[in-house]
Order: sequence, then C-alpha cells, then structure tokens
Amino acid sequence: MTRSVSSESPKSSFSVSGSKTTTEDEIFISNPDYGKLTFVESFSMKLIPLYLLSVTIPTVLIRRLFSPFISRPLPYLTRDIGITALREGRSFLNARQSRSIKGPGLRHIKAVLSSPRFSSIRAETLYQRIGAKTWAGDLFVLDTRQNSAGEARITGDEDVVIYYLHGGAYCVFQPGNFAIFIMRMLEAVMAGLEKMRRGEGSGNRGFRIALLGLDYSLAPETPFPGQLIQAESAYRWLVEDMRVPAGDIGKLVVLGDSAGGNLALALFTHFFNHPHPALPPPPPAIPRPTSLFLLSPWTAFTDSSPSFKQNAYVDMLHLSVLHYAVDAFRGPHSLTDPHFLYYAEFTHPVSTAGTNLPPRLFKNILPKRTWVHAGDSELLIWDIEKFVETARGEGMEVRYEVVEDGMHDPALVESTLPFRKDIGKYLKARVKVERDEVRWGKGVEGLLRAGERVGSEIAGWGVGGDGDIVEG
Repeated sequence: MTRSVSSESPKSSFSVSGSKTTTEDEIFISNPDYGKLTFVESFSMKLIPLYLLSVTIPTVLIRRLFSPFISRPLPYLTRDIGITALREGRSFLNARQSRSIKGPGLRHIKAVLSSPRFSSIRAETLYQRIGAKTWAGDLFVLDTRQNSAGEARITGDEDVVIYYLHGGAYCVFQPGNFAIFIMRMLEAVMAGLEKMRRGEGSGNRGFRIALLGLDYSLAPETPFPGQLIQAESAYRWLVEDMRVPAGDIGKLVVLGDSAGGNLALALFTHFFNHPHPALPPPPPAIPRPTSLFLLSPWTAFTDSSPSFKQNAYVDMLHLSVLHYAVDAFRGPHSLTDPHFLYYAEFTHPVSTAGTNLPPRLFKNILPKRTWVHAGDSELLIWDIEKFVETARGEGMEVRYEVVEDGMHDPALVESTLPFRKDIGKYLKARVKVERDEVRWGKGVEGLLRAGERVGSEIAGWGVGGDGDIVEG
C-alpha cells in the first residue's frame, strides 16, 4: 500500500494533497510496537491453549449442570464452549499479547484488498494510509463516479464520509483489523444510496463514499487524554481543512464502536459542552456530525450494573479484562476524579461540585440523530440502555436496536467469528466492473448481515433519509 501525502501547518492544518509533501516518516506513528512481544510474553501464550483444553470443557459441563440456578439461560453447548474459551483465554493476556493475536491492521487490509473480490481494482483507489504529525488513520474509499480521482483521498464532495473510531477497550486493535466489516458496510451504504436514487427517479451518476478510521494510540502506552487529543485533530481536519459538510443536513457520520463509542462521546463533550483543559478551546462554529452511530458503546467504567452478573457466562467479555483496560486507560487519574469522569462516564451522573465544570447535558453533546446497536447478552447492556434512556429523556432522537442473544459488539463480533465460511465466500466473490461501473455487494446477498445492517441505516437514515432501505 502507498501513503497519501499530508501536510501540517503550525496551526494544525492538514492537507491530503497539498503543495507541501509529508513523507511516510513524517506521518504520526500511533502504535510503533504493535503486536511485538517479549520472550516471556510469547512463551506464556503458548501455555494458554493447554490450560483452556484442560479446564474449559469441564468448567462448561459443570456449569451447565447447575444452569437452572443461573440467572440467564446458557447458549447451546458448542457455542458455550467457544465463548468460554475466548473469554477465559483473554483474561490471561495483557494488551501487548492481545494485540499479537490478530496482528497489525495493515496485514488485514492487504489480505482483504488482494482477495479475489477486490483484485480487479487498484488498491490505491480503495485505500491509503493518511495522517499528519499528530495523528494517523486508514482511509477507505468506494467510488463509482465517472472521471473520479485516481487514488483514495478526501475531496470534500463525497456523498457520505464516515469518521470511524474503533473498539478494543482502548488497549487493542487498529482500524484495519476490521477491514472486512468496513468494506461490507461501505458496500451496503453504496447499495442503499443507489436504491434511494432509483426511487427518486434520478439518473445514475455514481457515488463516492469515504471512511477515515482513526488509528489512535493505545493504552497503557498512551493513557487518557491522548486518544481524545488525536480524535479532535482528525475531526477538525475533516470539517475545517477538507470541508466535509456536517451539521443536520450534512454528509458526515461518526461511527463509534465500543471504546470508540466512548471516545466519540468524549469528543463531543469537549466540542459542545466543555473543552478539555489539555486541548485548545474549539472554535465556536465547529459543526456537529450529521449523525452518530454507536455500536455497543462503552458508557460506564464501573461494574455495578445488573448485567455484569446476569450475562457473566454468555458474553465474550471477561470482567477482569475490563478492569485491566480501565486502569490502563485512566493512567494517573482516579476513578473518582470528575475531570476524568466528565469525559469518560456517560451512564451514571458525574458530580461537578467544587469544579468549574458545567452540567453535562446530552442535548448539548449529541447530534440530531443517534443510532445505538447492542446485544442483549453483553455485560454492558444495562449501562447502554441507561444511556439511551437518559438521552431520550433530554429530548434527543435516539434509535436503539438490540440483537437477541447477541454478545458484546454484535455488529462486528457476530460477523467475524461464527461465520468464517460466509467471509470466505464474500472475499472470493469478485466485484463486477463493466464500462467503468462498479457493482458493489453483488453475488453475496445475505452474507455478513451486520455490515449490511449498519451500512443500510447510514444510507437510509444517517445522512438525511427516513429509514432503513435494505430489504431482507
């Protein structure tokens, strides 16, 4: 993959194809040692499968014997074994070890774009690594317009621009780790826009869709507010330098997944409620996004909610992993520090007594449209529902969808773990290119429904439509 050129002025002004060229070495390196392990870390990981093999199956069988006394019905046996192995295995790993399992995001991007599905399209038109001296990200572009730009870049006249903040408890993953989900989602956005245009009787001039995934620095190497600082810089680059239309009738969608949902809410708290002291005050005219999409957002850093106990055996998350992530992310801040919780806690009230912090109100923070997606079997479900309830109570328009028996982050997890055969079929089905017209999403209907679901909502509601436009 090649990198697009970027520049950064003393005023933090970035330009993807400006007159000043930023070399690859000048682009911010957010996670320089991603996936690298010490000898001890590597050796200890080799022992985990032996432990899981000897403990997981007996543990599951014993638990199922006592299932009548468990507050929530257990999944079927093979799924129970798989979820338990995943949950228990992760509980032994630190952040560096967890990162090494899937490896760097660029590895996944290369694999997806070199697959038969996308092999007929030059990779440079679909993806670029972009950034400046203070942030870096992965840019994905789908373009069916005639005479369009020859490389993946932000032009400012896209039909939809998605600013993606990925999940991973602030400790693991890069945007590229979710390349399959991203591409399937973008194809669904494209298909949705095409269907809307056909319904309007408009001509087919093609569409251009872009997604910028922020590759923010991970904890514990970079604690709070490092991620917020980078998220602020990239957002301002989109709306100020690239002039991406935002606001109620704009084209900018912010997509936050798990910890990325927390980061999105922190970003809007900084912009629209009270600026964080570590960042420069935002300009008064900075626009809100057109819509906000939250996938299993991490809205509380406590474990007091009922769902932590009710869903302890049916979710893939282990409580100890969340405890580790909270400690890694908060750094020197205590869990009672209002200057930390103001930008991190969005379920429970935050006391601002004795501070200069004004009340934090969702009517100040959220855009006109917010869409929340979660699984009813996840540890965080109670916190998510409380967040939705509070936001609606302040008069905000919040759509809320729950996946029955869905684990944490069902839009991504359920589309990558259980359906390996579907993913294989998806990547093997070639995209049709005829007379410069690209047909996205053909030949694989019914596969990777999670990506389709999110993408259809973005096209049909997130940028001004009235609702879902994907059938089936």
